[in-house]
Amino acid sequence: MRNSRGCEAQIKETGSCHRLSVAEIEESVHEIRRRTAAAGADLLVLNADFMETAAVRGSRAAAEKDGIPFVDLVRRFHELRAEDEDARAGKMGLAHAAVVRAEGSSAARRVVLRVLVPAPPSPVSVQGQSYFSAPFQLNEQMYDDGTHGDEAAGDGVFSVAVTVPAAVAAFDYKFYRDGIPEFEPLPPMPSTQGMRLLRPEGDVIAPVAVFGDLVLMVERTHPNARGHEVITRELAAEIEKLPSFERFTRGARG
Repeated sequence: MRNSRGCEAQIKETGSCHRLSVAEIEESVHEIRRRTAAAGADLLVLNADFMETAAVRGSRAAAEKDGIPFVDLVRRFHELRAEDEDARAGKMGLAHAAVVRAEGSSAARRVVLRVLVPAPPSPVSVQGQSYFSAPFQLNEQMYDDGTHGDEAAGDGVFSVAVTVPAAVAAFDYKFYRDGIPEFEPLPPMPSTQGMRLLRPEGDVIAPVAVFGDLVLMVERTHPNARGHEVITRELAAEIEKLPSFERFTRGARG
């Protein structure tokens, strides 16, 4: 089956083909703005692409050009997750997540993975593989004894330092306790996104994760109840800034 001309143009520009190109997404937002403006309606543009594809480039560019409020929920989730992880590390007296050495063009990276596992102590491991990049397999025992990258023995945080080849741009993984994974998909249509994802940009100290908790997310694609509360608050705050909302509340006040 031959690709369409539009698909061939995308492949030439980006190396892959999607239902809509970034340029088409941008033009769609411009068109929506034209139609809402003609109808006298306000418009918010949201980024809820938790898979973090290139699509956001199109919607953000259109929002900036047309002066449309842009609510970047993905960025906000990253900020809240980092705050949660930093607070946990600080409370436990451990190093904050960080890139400790910038990536070299051909250098392998040292990545320290860490996870807080509720008592009682039990064998903990990590398994994973490369994510749309060069082949890489991860299957390592983790330690809470002050070795293998672990900072403090017996604090419930299991760690392991792994070497990631330079060609691996990203990898996904799960933690296991007694051989049981922290996330297991549910029927009838099990998700394939119940993995953690790391894009090492050099030598990395990963966040102190909590076993079985993705922080605000059920899995990489969908927020959990706390995540939806965040979305509700962010949207409410932006809606209150819209001219139409101000007119509505002014009318309600009489």
